[in-house]
Order: sequence, then C-alpha cells, then structure tokens
Amino acid sequence: MRIVLIRTYQRSVVDDLAHPLGILALDAYLRTKGYDDIHLFDMRLRKETPSQILDRVLPLQPDVIGLSSLTIERDAIHQLAALIKARRPQTVTVVGGPYGTSSTQTIMRDPTVDYVVVGEGEVTFHDLLDTIGNGGDPATVRGILYRRDGEVFQTPPRPTIQDLDTLPLPSFDRIDMEAYERYPSMNRLVSGRWVVLDTSRGCPFKCTYCHDVFGKKFRARSPVNVVEQMQHLNERYGITEFHFYDDIFNFKKDRALEICRLIQERGLKVHMQFPNGLRADLMDVELLAALKAAGTYRVCYAIETASPRIQKSMKKNLKIEKVRALIEATDRLGILQHGFFMLGFPGETREEVRSTVRFALQSKLHSAGFYLVTPFEGSPLSDEYLQPAKDFHGNDFSYYDNPHSLSEVPAAEIKRIQRNAYLRFYLNPRRIWRVLQLLPRKGALLNYVPVFLRIVLSSIKVHGADEKSFARAPDSMPWARDGASPA
Repeated sequence: MRIVLIRTYQRSVVDDLAHPLGILALDAYLRTKGYDDIHLFDMRLRKETPSQILDRVLPLQPDVIGLSSLTIERDAIHQLAALIKARRPQTVTVVGGPYGTSSTQTIMRDPTVDYVVVGEGEVTFHDLLDTIGNGGDPATVRGILYRRDGEVFQTPPRPTIQDLDTLPLPSFDRIDMEAYERYPSMNRLVSGRWVVLDTSRGCPFKCTYCHDVFGKKFRARSPVNVVEQMQHLNERYGITEFHFYDDIFNFKKDRALEICRLIQERGLKVHMQFPNGLRADLMDVELLAALKAAGTYRVCYAIETASPRIQKSMKKNLKIEKVRALIEATDRLGILQHGFFMLGFPGETREEVRSTVRFALQSKLHSAGFYLVTPFEGSPLSDEYLQPAKDFHGNDFSYYDNPHSLSEVPAAEIKRIQRNAYLRFYLNPRRIWRVLQLLPRKGALLNYVPVFLRIVLSSIKVHGADEKSFARAPDSMPWARDGASPA
C-alpha cells in the first residue's frame, strides 16, 4: 500500500513554519509496523497551492492520502480532497490533525473526504490502514468517522496512549532539516540550528476558547526519554536549539525540573524556547531558574485577559497579580518572555479590553501577541457563538484577522485597539533595548519586522465587517445566569 501524508498550507497573516510533527509522528509509528512505502510532503516549504502539490503527489499513484491541518487551514483540506477525487477517484482520503478532531461533522459533510481520524493519530491511522488493506469493516476501527451508502457513521472513541515513551522519535530523518532553517519559526528569535519537540499531550484545564485535541488527561514522555531525544538530535543533526510545543509543559513541576537536571548532567550545551504557552500560575522562581540554567532563553505565558471577571467566565482563572509578579521575576532572571492576549471575549466591555492592553504595555514582557477571540468549532465557545458568527459575517475565521466581535465593542473598534496595541507595544524604545540586551543573536530581531508590518496593516481594515457586533444580551451570558454582574 502506497501512502502519502501531506501537511497542508493556506496563506495567513503570519506564515509561520515549523517541522511537521504530526505527519512525522505518523510516519515513524507506521514504519515500526512494517509500512515502508510512505511519502511525506509539506506544502508550507514551497507555499504550494492544492493543484501544485497534487502535481507532485498524484504521479506516485497513492492508495491513501492523509491530510493534516490546523482549523485555519481548512479550506486547503477541502480543495485538496476535491482535486484528489476529481483526478484520482480511487485514492482514499483521510483527514486528521487538530481540524480533523475539532470539526468532524463539518468535514464529513464533504463527500470527497472518506475518513476522519479523531484525536491521536498513530494507533488509529495504523488500524484504519490495516482495515482498508485487508478489505475489513471500518466500523471495527475505533476513533474514526466514515461514510457508507451516503450516510456518515462515527465509531466509539479510542483510548489515549498512556505511555508516550512507547512512541518512536518523529521521523526527522525523512525531511530536509536544513530547509526549515531558511524560514522563520513560530517565534522568529532563533539562535542556532533548531527543531520542535512535543514531549507531552493533554491539558486538564477547561478554557472555553480552546480545542480539545489530546484529551484532558496529561500524559508525558519521561525526562530520560526527552533528554535522550535531544541528545540524539544534537549529535546527528547538530541541533543546538529546541522549541517545546507542549500545550502545558510545566503541568508537573518535578518532571520539568528533572529534564533540566538531566540536560546539565549530560553536558548538553543547548538553547531552549517554550513558544506554545506555559501555564503562568504553575510557574515559580525555582523552575524558572532551573530552565535558565539548562539553556532556556525565552518563555511564553498565555495570559489572555487582565480582567478578573473574564478570567472567570472563560475558565482560565489566572490571578492577574500573580502573573504580574511572575513577569517581574522572569525579567530579573534575564529570560525573554512573550505574552499571549485575546481581545473581544463574549460580553467583554470596552474598558476590559483596554485594561488588557494596558496590562501588556505596562508589563516587562518583551514581546506580545494580541489576538481576536474566535469561536472555533470544537471549542466550548463555539457551542453558543459559532452559528451566530457564521450568520452575521460568514465563514471567515482567523485569530489574526477576522470580522467577528463577541464582545460589547464593535468589530471595527476591536481592530483599531488591536492595531494600536501592537504599535505602542513594539515601538517602545525601552522594550526594544531590553530585547537587544537579552537576545542571543541580535540579528534575529529583524525577523519580526515583516510579520509586525503584516499584522499592523491587517488590523487597519475589518475584512467583510461593519461597525456592528453580534454580542448577546447580558442576561444570556453564563456568568449572568450565575448571578454575577455583566458590567
């Protein structure tokens, strides 16, 4: 059986690029099970259109094509599936990744998609391939959606993989590692040859805006397994910088401390970043100091809002004063730090939006992202707001640039606040000087210039929007039903 795995691409305001961990993990697992005719393609390297990538893929005459994407790349998935069926109808199409897990029913309304893999893909995709190859019944494969006689069926969920140490290292040997160094990473402040790692899965917290891709139970590779991977990549590929993409790397402090200890014990001279967001209220000075000693020079904190009321309503529940103290401590240790912020939560007032921006501007954060709250399918937020958003503005979703406002502040005004926040934050001379002091490779700062300009320019106009918001009346808000004040 010939299998093609494609990491999809769809142009965005910020065209980040990182190693395609999803398809690399699938490939590595399938190879341990005897599948050896597998071909990997990352559309992002050449910024290819669906037609262009299929011009390279279809001459291989694949039996199965697996498509992996984020939700913001969903259009590319459906264009690819349609072209595959038009040009080679006998090829089986399978959708996975975060989009596959969060939007199962939406995807299966597309008749050119044959299967959807929900959640972790390794075991499920292998089981599905065996079933397809042996002419078996897909109803026996747990964790998928499939189509039979025009009707869509969903099988029972598959249990999550409990021991991540049993999974092989992603197939870094199957891609051109140097090719990824020619493009900016997710955070752009790179100090050497770099690679991304994903050392844990699952997050027990219940933030209303978040997808639930890997489940609520935290599962992790052991510290020894993590450091052995790092050492292998360092020795084989000369990797000196590691970016940890875990949803919540610091959920278990003892594990994080042990990873830091082992890095030092083995004499690994590396740089580390945590660009995907660390849980701020689980971080402390002891762990920060250990991360610094092990080679960490940049961390990211997912703060989202400075409003205690919104923190409660969206179930993040961070204590803002504790976060402020943590930012001060991180700066004292000389670690670069980034803050994630979200503007326009349901029922959020103009003053609450501005208070979040003020918090960021007055903080000692060295960089920040101001994103627009988006009710992505599969998140708790989508249950109440996704359909109204579609009815009001259509199916245009991006947390960088979208026409939606769930808050009391009109969409166009939210965009103006976002733009001004970026300008005031990044053009602060003191902040620029502090970043230059802490950055290992000063020239990397220039990588931010084009993306900064794209974000600011995209914030000037609200595409497809008017001055309205579709925010619900206060008495329909969850916190109002609990008796809290909407103001």
